[in-house]
Amino acid sequence: MYPVYYKEGDLSNYIQKKKSKKEFFTEKLLLSWIMQLLMGLEYIHNKHIIHRLIDSKNIFLNHQGDLKIGSFGSAKVLENTLKKAVTVVTTPCNMSPEMVKGEPYNTKADIWALGCLIF
Repeated sequence: MYPVYYKEGDLSNYIQKKKSKKEFFTEKLLLSWIMQLLMGLEYIHNKHIIHRLIDSKNIFLNHQGDLKIGSFGSAKVLENTLKKAVTVVTTPCNMSPEMVKGEPYNTKADIWALGCLIF
């Protein structure tokens, strides 16, 4: 199913496992995960890439419990930081206001989606 370095699978499945066991995540772990995701987005955004599908099914846990952003099949490479995309490729729950309005968007759409995920 998942390579050995993603033995915990995706974040969505991991959350469901914890929920079924009535287990909770510590605040320290959640803050660590948020920092990892923000640093991951900063890295790809510095390369002028918009992920466009930031959700729990596209974030994977490695064997050490660290998060990795994956599934770049719908990502968009921008020519420069001022360039914007217009194609909508995301789940409705994570759509930024610009996407909902059909307006051009940039890397901030990924930050919006991450905020939805964190919420």
